[in-house]
Amino acid sequence: MFKLFTRISTFVLLFAAFGAQAQDIHFSQFYSAPLLLNPAMTGNIGESYRASLSYRNQWASIPAPYSTVAASIDGSFLGCQLGADHVGAGLAIVNDRSGDGLLNDFSLMASAAYHKGLDPDRRYVLSLGGQVGYVQKSIDIIKLLFETQINENLQFDGTLPNGEPFNSNKFNYIDLRAGGMFTGAINDRANVYVGGSFYHLTKPGESFLLEEEANAEKNVLDSRLVFHGGGSFYLGDHFNLSPSAIYMSQSGSRNIVVGT
Repeated sequence: MFKLFTRISTFVLLFAAFGAQAQDIHFSQFYSAPLLLNPAMTGNIGESYRASLSYRNQWASIPAPYSTVAASIDGSFLGCQLGADHVGAGLAIVNDRSGDGLLNDFSLMASAAYHKGLDPDRRYVLSLGGQVGYVQKSIDIIKLLFETQINENLQFDGTLPNGEPFNSNKFNYIDLRAGGMFTGAINDRANVYVGGSFYHLTKPGESFLLEEEANAEKNVLDSRLVFHGGGSFYLGDHFNLSPSAIYMSQSGSRNIVVGT
């Protein structure tokens, strides 16, 4: 027999500071993309496998809206062999496209986590996870406009050189991330979790310019710190209340989302 669970998802943005430096792609409904939230969540499920798909079309009314797709799959393994412990493994893909120059951001990430049961029934679990990702960013330079391409008649001429020291229309790098999480089942009808993750351990450089120009700009992707928590509370056979909260900090900007 199927049971109908009703979830009320109303997230309120409480605080967001603004910064000029680059920031990561992130979703308001962060709980729907667990592998992007914390590598320690990889395989932290009661079932054998889990799949997630998120799509965002942001600011659709502007000429070049942001379009983001994220998908992931992960599973729990070796539960029978390890007793109260188990291992998680998974893959995640993110593709984001934005701007008139079609700036494209593609990431392919592999995650692994070890979940240590602190009691024989796995009611309390401590998880540690890591993630390695391949990141490629590209841009369509032809669709970018520069002031040096304005001729003497004050008209734009795309055949004129743009005067910019571009090295290539794309670059790539390897990215490393890590996280930890604690999960506890208070009783059969309530469980809670709290965790934290740290992204971009090596602070990779990002630039389309020639090496000497890129070194002068020193454009690096700053590390991102994440703290999150929440739980599930079964208020009846057909109703489940799931509050969640997240705090993120990167490049001097901070973001807090709280909801249920």
